[in-house]
Amino acid sequence: MNSTRPLGYNLKIMRLSLGKSQDAMAELCGISLRLYQGLETGKGNPTISTLNRIATTFKKTASDLLRLTIIKTELKQEDFIKKFKSEFENISVAARLQNLDGVVLWTNKTSKAIDNITSLPLDLMENLPEHSKVLLRSQLECERRGLILPYLNSITNKDGKEIILRYYPVHIIPAQSFTPFFSAVYFTFPREDCEANYYKFCETLINCR
Repeated sequence: MNSTRPLGYNLKIMRLSLGKSQDAMAELCGISLRLYQGLETGKGNPTISTLNRIATTFKKTASDLLRLTIIKTELKQEDFIKKFKSEFENISVAARLQNLDGVVLWTNKTSKAIDNITSLPLDLMENLPEHSKVLLRSQLECERRGLILPYLNSITNKDGKEIILRYYPVHIIPAQSFTPFFSAVYFTFPREDCEANYYKFCETLINCR
């Protein structure tokens, strides 16, 4: 797994939102049409200078382009959930769906082994340590304002120990709307955090739409 799928997806979303053709986007970014098409389809491999040039064009950072924050889907809410369950149930990265109020709607097997969630739906605000509730409340408020960033928070595991996890939220948005259905979240122990697992999550999520 690599970073080209999130990059390609982000480029396509930006292009469609601007109402531009691939040719126009390539010209805007100062790269060839062939290179742009390769990047958007996830088959190209940009140099650092190319990535920085594209990022500067859209007033973003290179890391912004390589990180998935939203997914646009043509599926209805219930159909997306079914697809998500099918794709993520047995995958080796921890993933779950939750609404923007912090209620977990579904979680996969890998996730359950970490966060000890046994009953769904689960309101995180009623189950986290008090200081973790404060952090989550702040995070959810940022997400409602469109600031979707990775964050650290702690939970109490099945042994009663408090553990710290790193979370990567991605908003799932219907194609003709700006309001998310919910958030798909990948999480991991900070010491085990690696790009391969994150991009595996991203690629699988892109396939769900």
